[in-house]
Amino acid sequence: MERKVLYAEVRADVKKPITSERAKSLLGWTIADDKSTEPVLPIRDRKGRRICCRNNVRNRFLTSSNVLLLKQEILRRRWRMNGEPVIVGMTGILLNGQHCLVALVLAAEEWTADPSRWPAWEEEPSIRKIVTYGIEETDDVVNTMDTCRPRSLAEVIYRSAFFAGDGLRERECKECARMTDYAVRLLWHRTGAGLDAFAPRRTHAESLDFLARHPKLLDAVRHVREENGGKDGRILKYTSPGCMAGLTYLFAAGMSVAETYFHGDPPREELLDLSLWNRACEFVVLLASGDLKTKAVRQYLAQLANDGADSNSARWGILVNAWLAFAEDKPVTPSLLRLDFAQDEESGRRTLTANPSCGGIDLGDPSEVDEAKVPKVDPTPQEIKQRTQELRTRKASLVPAKKGKEWAKDDVAWVYDAEGQHYVGCLTEDPVGHRVLVKAKDGTWDVDVSNLSLTQPESVATPKPPRIPETDGNKVAAKKFKKKVAPAKHDVGDLQWVISKNGDHWQGRIIEISGDKVRLKVQTGHRGAGNVVPARISDLRREQPAA
Repeated sequence: MERKVLYAEVRADVKKPITSERAKSLLGWTIADDKSTEPVLPIRDRKGRRICCRNNVRNRFLTSSNVLLLKQEILRRRWRMNGEPVIVGMTGILLNGQHCLVALVLAAEEWTADPSRWPAWEEEPSIRKIVTYGIEETDDVVNTMDTCRPRSLAEVIYRSAFFAGDGLRERECKECARMTDYAVRLLWHRTGAGLDAFAPRRTHAESLDFLARHPKLLDAVRHVREENGGKDGRILKYTSPGCMAGLTYLFAAGMSVAETYFHGDPPREELLDLSLWNRACEFVVLLASGDLKTKAVRQYLAQLANDGADSNSARWGILVNAWLAFAEDKPVTPSLLRLDFAQDEESGRRTLTANPSCGGIDLGDPSEVDEAKVPKVDPTPQEIKQRTQELRTRKASLVPAKKGKEWAKDDVAWVYDAEGQHYVGCLTEDPVGHRVLVKAKDGTWDVDVSNLSLTQPESVATPKPPRIPETDGNKVAAKKFKKKVAPAKHDVGDLQWVISKNGDHWQGRIIEISGDKVRLKVQTGHRGAGNVVPARISDLRREQPAA
């Protein structure tokens, strides 16, 4: 059926806020009966009814997880006018903005059912957004929308003013931003922030709010970065620098009264006892310097690496046990570091039976903690039960598998992150743009789709030359052969600088060597960390080349 032109000229409306009723009008929101053959949304309203949006027929498919995320942002009044428009075609067809409009309608329904649960709003939720009318509805125009990559939290932190007064260079600011991202991830998980039924997802707004309530975390990032030594990577032998910063904050807060913090409205740094701060910083210095007092830590980590059990949780558990001994002025001995593992009979995988806690606000593994001890809000018993069930549902053994050609919910993948660690996780949703949530044993992480793989990263080793038995008949030949196949100067896992023709040199970690060519995982520069880029061995340098 041909639609008539409603908006012959392009115009924009920025004055009126978008209410639930206006959102329904823009969407063509209609309750569909069971016999209806019209396409319906993959999400239902609060009453469980199927929804048809008759003005939303030329748009990309709706992602339920993205809608729920935006609904949470609106209900907690974290939505901000950012200049991004809702785009309406010449005949009234919605071309862009379906996710935020559907989220607004669902948020209004949620608020109407129980306004007391959402004290940020005294009236029905609404949002301010530019609405542009009269855009051509041809494929050539529509296909140019939403083609940019979403911002990662590290990029959001980088452009903020957190490290503006530190006198850092650009690459150093980027390094601090990535570290802060990982530090917030670790604290979000180990303090049980995700158990809050009203904020189950770690959105950018939630993460920045969490950081604003815990400003000393930035000092932990600065201290760990300084001790890590940049390209020396002195902390990397224990865990990623960002995670170490998060642990340092937990160490410093070890004398805090958990109930006081968790009953805060909201939980914040002012409710913590950070009297162990200097002691925690001293512990990081000892680790980074390779002091003999922490020798047992390095030995135990090496042993777990040989056993294939050096997961993030295990590494953090060893560091926590070492800290507990150090904080009490006890020698850090192998017996105090010991972790308890359980071995799966079928897969042979070793997993931790319990995650050590450093006390205070550190819950270790929140899935093992009674949610009543973390009463940030008062969720209903049904919400608590549902959230607890989600957190406690774990697969005994994850084997990388992909159902189709594209990554989708429930696929299992190897994940390689910007800090150089890799792990196996299960996709909890279909990818949203270039990002997807992956559930691993130590939490749920927001990762880039390009970091997913069916094969273990850095698993390709440099081929070894064939061994020639040195018998009397071929000793001379063997010696000549050995001279020709001298060991390569570079190996998989090495961190190298790469000379760029334009002088913008970058740093990456080798993940594959083939002849005179290598593939590296970018760590610094070259349009951002995490990309896999080919290079020639002749262009590699261990020291940073002069610009």
